[in-house]
Amino acid sequence: MRFAVLIFSFICSMAALADEIRPALLQIQQIDQSRYEILWKVPAREDRRLRLDLILDGELPPANRKAHFIAGSYLERWQITRPQGIQGLRVSVAQLKTTLTDVIIRYESLAGELLTARLSANTPAYQFSETPSFESVITTYTELGIEHILRGTDHLLFVACLVLIAGFTRKLFWAISGFTLAHSITLALSSLDLIVLPIAPLEAVIALSIVFLAVEIAKKQQHSLTYRYPVVVSASFGLLHGFGFAAVLAEIGLPKSDLIAGLLFFNVGVEIGQLLFIAAMLLVLTLLNKIKNLPLLKLEKISSYIIGSIAMMWCIERVLVF
Repeated sequence: MRFAVLIFSFICSMAALADEIRPALLQIQQIDQSRYEILWKVPAREDRRLRLDLILDGELPPANRKAHFIAGSYLERWQITRPQGIQGLRVSVAQLKTTLTDVIIRYESLAGELLTARLSANTPAYQFSETPSFESVITTYTELGIEHILRGTDHLLFVACLVLIAGFTRKLFWAISGFTLAHSITLALSSLDLIVLPIAPLEAVIALSIVFLAVEIAKKQQHSLTYRYPVVVSASFGLLHGFGFAAVLAEIGLPKSDLIAGLLFFNVGVEIGQLLFIAAMLLVLTLLNKIKNLPLLKLEKISSYIIGSIAMMWCIERVLVF
């Protein structure tokens, strides 16, 4: 029972911290040769937002900027004038070291070129240069992929269910491989605008996929398709999860000069984060297996009810957004 309470507390803590760890977004779009439109988007809940104040070249935004709350975010818009261009502009966030969130910087030039960078507690400032290097594209998008999967509670719970179903067998390798291949395909197709689907219904179905696996774990029917061939289920739902990854990547943006590299290394980062989570989970399960008289089957069933209940709550919330 203590183990179940521990899992429940961990998952609820992750849900409670969702707003705290969602990245903020700074979008800069060039309007003409000297003017730029600024969008500053900060995670919020109802009428409260994270206290993150943007500083451009040592100055706070103007007091007359347009600001409003919308769909769990606080948005500010204003314009700046820089006759000398974007090069040399220094961006910083003073409170970034005291939060768990990061800031994604997305710049679009008049010619449509995209530049993406990231601010974190370790690097709370960024200065625009001429063009990002190929090495910086690799580093930035790999880190973004790792952070996204480790912060994506719904994707992690889906993977956790796969581990509980497949166990320490060869089926786990194929289940995870099927999930990886499937979401990589739809991530690429969606990011390259070859297939475009509405994200709100997809997010609801992603939550429902976790409910489905949780029910399968609770029933634990070894002869069912899910237990006999978990790769079929993981690959099928993996196609949907790929569209979820693509929605995040669409908000971040891909550099046109290195579009394929950005897409590839974001996916690489997702896989690295996924493997780190699986390794940690297998380590915990191995340690639990060594504890004598621990009712693992009962605890597994309790955990499935907890995971399923939380996923069903997400599903209802996301349906209400339609």
